Amino acid sequence: MKKTILLFLMAALLITTVAFAQSVGINSDGTAPATSAMLDVSSTAKGFLAPRMTSVQRTAISAPATGLTVYQTDGNKGFYFYDGAVWQMQSSANYGDIKQGIQSADHHGWVKLDGRLKSSLTATQQSSATALGIGTNLPDAGNCFPVQNGSTLGSVSGSNTVTINKNQLPNVTYTGTIERVAHGAYTGAAASGVFSMSSGGNLGNATGGGITDSYTLNIPLNGGVIQQPIDITPKSLSVNMFIYLGL
Repeated sequence: MKKTILLFLMAALLITTVAFAQSVGINSDGTAPATSAMLDVSSTAKGFLAPRMTSVQRTAISAPATGLTVYQTDGNKGFYFYDGAVWQMQSSANYGDIKQGIQSADHHGWVKLDGRLKSSLTATQQSSATALGIGTNLPDAGNCFPVQNGSTLGSVSGSNTVTINKNQLPNVTYTGTIERVAHGAYTGAAASGVFSMSSGGNLGNATGGGITDSYTLNIPLNGGVIQQPIDITPKSLSVNMFIYLGL
């Protein structure tokens, strides 16, 4: 009797499935499943629970079907799907997207732009980086700001310092006069042109006579000093730069 009832229920389920064009519905209110779905799960109080496993268990799946989806419970936690070649983590990011963050290391497919060798990345990340035109090394984004400046995408250019050359200064010569007034005797060697000033702060000539002449003084704006670069880095928030290359 029990076997008969079970067979009847199985037959009823089969008939229902066929009636809905091979769609199966799981719900509590008898709503017909969507005709475009093979399995339609409906609920306003419960969710759908995917298979949960560690990364080791996920990668141990033999011959995974394209589109196979699981939830990884360790490492980079999240939903993973098999794209027919490799496992990919489901993400809203696209390969090549750039973001800033205060994370200190790679995470969830986001790779820190720190100038390391591309060969140090995973096979998937290397393939993505190559497709984006990245060469032997990742760009080093240290002390750099992202900007659309017309240069090669992913390249680092420019400098945070600038040096002002002499020919970039205003073409100005400052002029003035120095008046020498006699207030006492001075000593010095006239032959060498060296003068000594008395304790009174008075200026005289080498023979000790006081003078009251006026002389023109020319002061160039830049007297041949050694050029020093000027740091033009603005005040900033310290973050790391990441590129999305997958896992």
